[in-house]
Amino acid sequence: ANGFNHIMRTHWDWNLVDIAEDGSAVTLKKEEIQQMNEKEAEKLLRTALAHVRVLSFSFALQGFTEAIALHPTRVDLYHHRAELYRQMNALHLARKDLERAARLRPVHPSTKALLDRVRSEITQAAPCRTLYVCTTKIKGLKAGSAVYHDINEALANARDGDTVAIAKGLYRVTQLVWAPDITIQSYPEGANVEIVSDADGNSVLEMWSDTAVVKGLQLRHSNKGICLKIANGHCKMTDCHVESKGVTSMGVLVEGEDAKANLENCSLECSEFAVVSRQKAECTMSDSTVHSENGIIAETAASLNVLKSSLYGPVVFTDFCRGTVEDNTIASKKTLGISLQGRTTGINVTRNVIHNNVAVGLLACRGAEALVQENVFRGKGRTQIELQGPLSVRFDNNDIHGGSLNGILITGGGAGAVLEDNTLHGQRAECITLAGGSTAQIVRNTIQRVGSNGLLVTGDSGGSFLHNTFSDCRACGIDLGGAAAPILKGNSIQNCTVGIQVPAHMVGSCWKGTTFVGNRTDVSRIKPQATGPAKSGTPPRGSRQAKATSSRSRGPQQGQAVQHHDQKGPKARKRPRSQGLAHGRYPKRRRACPS
Repeated sequence: ANGFNHIMRTHWDWNLVDIAEDGSAVTLKKEEIQQMNEKEAEKLLRTALAHVRVLSFSFALQGFTEAIALHPTRVDLYHHRAELYRQMNALHLARKDLERAARLRPVHPSTKALLDRVRSEITQAAPCRTLYVCTTKIKGLKAGSAVYHDINEALANARDGDTVAIAKGLYRVTQLVWAPDITIQSYPEGANVEIVSDADGNSVLEMWSDTAVVKGLQLRHSNKGICLKIANGHCKMTDCHVESKGVTSMGVLVEGEDAKANLENCSLECSEFAVVSRQKAECTMSDSTVHSENGIIAETAASLNVLKSSLYGPVVFTDFCRGTVEDNTIASKKTLGISLQGRTTGINVTRNVIHNNVAVGLLACRGAEALVQENVFRGKGRTQIELQGPLSVRFDNNDIHGGSLNGILITGGGAGAVLEDNTLHGQRAECITLAGGSTAQIVRNTIQRVGSNGLLVTGDSGGSFLHNTFSDCRACGIDLGGAAAPILKGNSIQNCTVGIQVPAHMVGSCWKGTTFVGNRTDVSRIKPQATGPAKSGTPPRGSRQAKATSSRSRGPQQGQAVQHHDQKGPKARKRPRSQGLAHGRYPKRRRACPS
């Protein structure tokens, strides 16, 4: 919890509070916050130095980085991290830290001397090399080539610009950490290179360099941990396979404001999270395949872009995150397809096929902001699109098919949703439902072949319903039984059991300009329930159940008496028996002849 707290202080503009004895929150002053950060940075520094002494470079770098984030003006933090970078042959990163430290006051006594030494080493550095790693002898290598039998040993000797070429084979490691700007790849290209770790809580590969390339590797982790962690710089990962089967494990973690990842043509099979981008990191995935229980997630102001990939698991954006989901196939048999949770900014969901999601195809809630356009939603899930609470989401030109309960559900006092030029069809119950005091702008949509109502407005909900087309709804085209001051203009309702169902108090001008074609009943009013006491044995007036107009349709809501207006055409005749089953509802029984 302490580590999480000081990370959050770094990346958010929240006010730190202390908890008083009575449980109330007391806002801390800037001086108190600064003192707390300085104490925490001192603890992290002592811990990081202890890790350096036992050669635990991963935890040491993490400690130095978090301490700098808390106390960015402390000179010795940069100096100690630069010494560790130099020890790991990451001279460019060491020079950056020392140059930053030289601009701060008071200057560390040995900073200038160490900076001059690092600059000299960079100038005198040898040309870029290729370091080979193999389990058996590699044929065809030039004499004098650098050959290692351990990946850790090769990484310890790699310098900026080198290439670590790993030959075919199975390599068991505990953890591989590097900081120089290098390329790690299979040798020859396309060779089957498996790097396996079962260490609890560690990452198989951990990158701290400015730029790195990982190509053609298979990373496997069978315990709690991470296959690839990108803590700093820009990593390009291509043609790799990542497999993480442990509980609370991750395939790829991109963490930190300076961390960027680009995954191309990769496959990920993870029991928990496939990709996690957090703490203002940036991650882009393209042309990849993901099988994961919890899918891909962006959190704490991170950026996530998913392009032209096949995803068998959800895509989740949380508070203050941004990104693009474009040209993908998304299916999740256990959960949802896309989730926008919290105040996301600038999310663009375009040209995806989102199908076979058991719960919800797309969920947006808690102030999400997004543009959803030109997607295909299909499947037998509970709801294709669910919007909860105030938000700013726009749906344009989507094809929404199926949904066992709703095509689109807007609830929880939702406001700020715009549905425009969408096609909705094949819903088994309601097509669009507004509930719980929600409002929406529903404009120029086509709604057809619906098992119940095309548009159901309940719970004092409302909005603007303009120039939509409703056809072949087995109950009502528009049911305004629980609406509060809706705006209807230019809608067309065709071939429905009931065109519009409205409460008794609603005046006819509300649906003026609506076109009715081929409906059994154009307008149906719901009579108010009687409030007085009823005679014994006699149901109260207006409580009798209305008969369904069609044997195939649900008709008006149960328990509501209906008064029909504007009946079109001649009175319906009773269907002759010849039109029934087998030329009659039941065939006549012939009397047996006496023997």
